[in-house]
Amino acid sequence: MTVSEKSIMIQKIFSVLLFAGSIIFYILAYVGKLVISPMWVLNLMILTIGLFALHWLRKEGKKIWEVFYVFSTINYFMLMISSFIYQVWAYEKIFTKLGITKLSLFLFFLVTLYLTVVYARVKTNYKTVKGNQRHNTTWRVNRKELKRIMDSDDIYINLGTYHERSDN
Repeated sequence: MTVSEKSIMIQKIFSVLLFAGSIIFYILAYVGKLVISPMWVLNLMILTIGLFALHWLRKEGKKIWEVFYVFSTINYFMLMISSFIYQVWAYEKIFTKLGITKLSLFLFFLVTLYLTVVYARVKTNYKTVKGNQRHNTTWRVNRKELKRIMDSDDIYINLGTYHERSDN
């Protein structure tokens, strides 16, 4: 195993741990057992973004890992907002701290799932759009079109080369 393969393996292990951590911290906050500080969540989110940037720079091309990174990053961001709401909530007559945190976590989890699905759809559909495909450099002309071109006096230009009717 080379050094590059070892570093990729370590990156994958950290990625799985951060992904699992985002889900576990989300569940613990929803149940009310542990609502971690927004600064801790911010640090975990920055670490996830760093691993995502490393994955993107290496151009490994695995879409499932990108979806994991996007889900984890958005999940940490929403968890950070919810834990901040938990810390500053003072309106105990309307909702308790835990009640508003549960409500925000539920709504933010729906937003997280939606944004992750949107990212995955955009990523898979990006290459299929006709404007984003590589343009065909060959000029294909059927016989009828070729006869029309040869009979006309027009000059046709294609990618810097020109084709004109020869009088021979």
